[in-house]
Amino acid sequence: MAGRQAFWMNDYRREWDSQKTLFWQMTWRAPGLEPNTTVLLNDRAFLSSSATGQLPRVDARVFNYYADNSLAAVLNWIYAPDNHSDQMDYLLFYPKSRLGGSLPAFEKDLPINYDFLAGTFEGNTSQVVAFYYSPPGCLRLLDPDIDFENRFMPDETLMREAARLSSSAWILPGKTATPPTVYGSEPPRGRRYYFERADLARQMKDWEQVVRLAEIAFALDDHPNDPVERFVFVEGYAHVGDWARAQELSVESFRVSKEYVAPMLCSLWARIARETAPGAAQSAALDALREKFACAW
Repeated sequence: MAGRQAFWMNDYRREWDSQKTLFWQMTWRAPGLEPNTTVLLNDRAFLSSSATGQLPRVDARVFNYYADNSLAAVLNWIYAPDNHSDQMDYLLFYPKSRLGGSLPAFEKDLPINYDFLAGTFEGNTSQVVAFYYSPPGCLRLLDPDIDFENRFMPDETLMREAARLSSSAWILPGKTATPPTVYGSEPPRGRRYYFERADLARQMKDWEQVVRLAEIAFALDDHPNDPVERFVFVEGYAHVGDWARAQELSVESFRVSKEYVAPMLCSLWARIARETAPGAAQSAALDALREKFACAW
């Protein structure tokens, strides 16, 4: 019995640590959220049983003891701490648990109405941000141009479908949301911090800042746990004209899984091609990667 209680104690401790990490990363990436925003979050992920986060990974629940309702309460506590009305500003759903009910469909312009008993929420499927959390990897805001084909996310989470609704437009960079004191002081600023802040800089098209943060992140004694974590830096280096570094990071991601990563890299580089100025260096990079990743464009 004592051994079982020790096991449960450690299990609860790990989940609490994971929840703290989730919300600290969320506030780094999303310092503010527009009221009436729905947050979609995965309830399962390919998790590693090792401390290093390396493969093999297994499809498992991210949280065993926290339902989406529980996390929605924290979300409102963080982003609307002064709201004491019976109208909730934010909602957090696990898509798998809610699709076809409170979450009507993965289509835009559909109402989302939810009764918490203590308050009600009124939103719309056109105002959604979707995050994917697979510790020890970084919390990632899903990119609708890329993550709809991300097979590193388990099918049953429905997060590929959720990615199509996700938009950074509802994230307010000028705010300073912070987890309540019960979540402890801010963790040390390691790889996760610099990733989240770089992704926020990408949202603002501040490519020089993306590269500055990349240099700090890659100088750390750490490494990405998900090949998609390199994508923000690929895009940053491409936009500042460092095509060699952008190609290098792309190939590093590609090596993790050619089958899974190549389609996403093709989508990423198609966007880079659209958004960067034409030139000899750009054309050379695009030609080389088109051939290597077998892109259709």
